[in-house]
Amino acid sequence: MFILAAIYIFVNTLVFLFASIFMTDTIFSLFGATTPPSLIWLHISLFLIFTFGIGYIIVSRDLSKNHGIVMIGAMVKTEFFVITLAYFIIGDMNFMIVVLGGIDILFVCLFIEFLLKYKKL
Repeated sequence: MFILAAIYIFVNTLVFLFASIFMTDTIFSLFGATTPPSLIWLHISLFLIFTFGIGYIIVSRDLSKNHGIVMIGAMVKTEFFVITLAYFIIGDMNFMIVVLGGIDILFVCLFIEFLLKYKKL
């Protein structure tokens, strides 16, 4: 599960990074957003998200350790979903962004189940 979460993050961040560089207007219009004057905040966010993927790989190597990474990951994924849903509701983004947030909520459920059922050493 954690390897799958890492792969999902790596693929998404790399796709968004390259799309934001080479197809800037297209990637933003896909989500119903306008292109910002600078991409620095998007790129910083993508690299921070990418780092969570590395964290999930660390967790997958020893499931008895690093549960804090799983907790923080669940919180960040929940926050991402809430923010995407809010921006969809106020009309700043289209439904496509909620789909990405919804996939994160599925991982949150799996992460919570893991934290409740798997014993730490």
